[in-house]
Amino acid sequence: MCTELLLAIIYFSTIITVNYFLYNLLKNYVKNIFYLTKLKNIFTKFKKEDVKSLALFYFYSKNDFKNINLLGILNKFSSSNDTIVIGKTYNYLATNIEKKSNSSNALIYYLRLLESQYLFLK
Repeated sequence: MCTELLLAIIYFSTIITVNYFLYNLLKNYVKNIFYLTKLKNIFTKFKKEDVKSLALFYFYSKNDFKNINLLGILNKFSSSNDTIVIGKTYNYLATNIEKKSNSSNALIYYLRLLESQYLFLK
């Protein structure tokens, strides 16, 4: 009788553990699916050229600036005529990257140069 009780406790504890991990997995999948559908809806509203600049801000929000080649997208973003908006955007990016502990000095310097190019020359 004691062994049957022990086996039942082991059986139910393994079922509860497996169900807990499956629940967390499904919860993360559902959250990612809703997030990606929101992104898809946002990207369908913009032109193909603008999606690249939106991708830059997406990677910035996910703190995934490991690839410096993403900064080539900033030149495409700079083709706008409104220099104040462009300069303030570079200021915002540089300020928020400075606040992070794992920030790159070269990236901050580059963004500050772009900011000064658009804000202080005109």
